[in-house]
Amino acid sequence: MEETEQGVTHQPAISFPVAFHSPSFRAGGRTSNVRSKERPTTMPNGGPDCCGNCGFNRAVQEMAHLHPSQREKFWELSYCTLRNIKITNPFWTYCHNFRYGKHLPKEDEKVEREGWVFASGLYEGYVRIPWHGDNEPEVSTPCTCVICGRTTDEGITVKDETGDIGFCTNRHYIDWWKTRHDDANISSEGLDTPEQRYKEKQRISGVSP
Repeated sequence: MEETEQGVTHQPAISFPVAFHSPSFRAGGRTSNVRSKERPTTMPNGGPDCCGNCGFNRAVQEMAHLHPSQREKFWELSYCTLRNIKITNPFWTYCHNFRYGKHLPKEDEKVEREGWVFASGLYEGYVRIPWHGDNEPEVSTPCTCVICGRTTDEGITVKDETGDIGFCTNRHYIDWWKTRHDDANISSEGLDTPEQRYKEKQRISGVSP
């Protein structure tokens, strides 16, 4: 399991380059000193402070750790007992209530939910982006950006009351998110603009942005 260091600057979408003003999340929350060319499909990792290691996850309560031969069971059981939400991608989902292993609060201890749930955003260094309430953003999916109209095969979509909404970059997702949620700790500052992201893709592939 690859571990990464979390740099928090703003709770922005957090990048591990993200944008957070806290030392561990940047909203765009990103950790600019962490780079990886591809995301593992089974074992994580955008950071050890994920739902896959958290005691509030029912899968961790029942199985302790992910066993390679029981991956499907771990994913099926993954559910946050604090926030009462299904965790579809446990090793790439995060929140500030993280508790390592089975160390849960005592029965008489009241635990308040802290902040937002975060998903791992489009890769530009590890970036964490906040969920839209209980709606998890889906990344690397085809969409048309609601902000700029750009069509991409590797964007972000999230469900809103009006249906699925698309974004071409982490930055545009955060910019839209800020119109729905009031949180000064979340910012798109430092995240790639569409011009930066798609110019880089053009340079690598030779395809017009």
